[in-house]
Amino acid sequence: MSADTRSVHTDALSTLGKIIGPSEKRDAIHLAVEPVTAGQTLYPGQEINIMYVQNKPVAHPAVDGKATGIVDPFLKNDITQGQMFWMILRPRQIASLRHVWSHPDFREPVPDEVERLQNDLALALADNAELQNQLDSSTTNDEDVDLDCRSCY
Repeated sequence: MSADTRSVHTDALSTLGKIIGPSEKRDAIHLAVEPVTAGQTLYPGQEINIMYVQNKPVAHPAVDGKATGIVDPFLKNDITQGQMFWMILRPRQIASLRHVWSHPDFREPVPDEVERLQNDLALALADNAELQNQLDSSTTNDEDVDLDCRSCY
């Protein structure tokens, strides 16, 4: 049995990222993390933002001190473009935390089957557009166009 009389409610998360006083005690916290891909070379602890490329979050250096999070500060080496790593989100920015979280800069995960169907639909639409372009180009020749009757085509 532990003789620890501290409350389970502590303020470590509310003071993370700030200078603390001598009254603070040992604590444990949750931080939201997201697997992201490096859009360029990044270094551990670097402030970053994300943008979506092909529906996947890609990390880039933050501009003007407005960062959504940081590169995993525990990595030993820089991350090269294309490598995946944990992005640690800034404290007190997420909407909820229970090992499942949400944040306005991140899309909700899409189940694999829905993502596959979305990709199939996008490919079908692209194929349809290509077929329509081929059809349009094969039926419209300058020789066939009656310039006096512009409303006919």
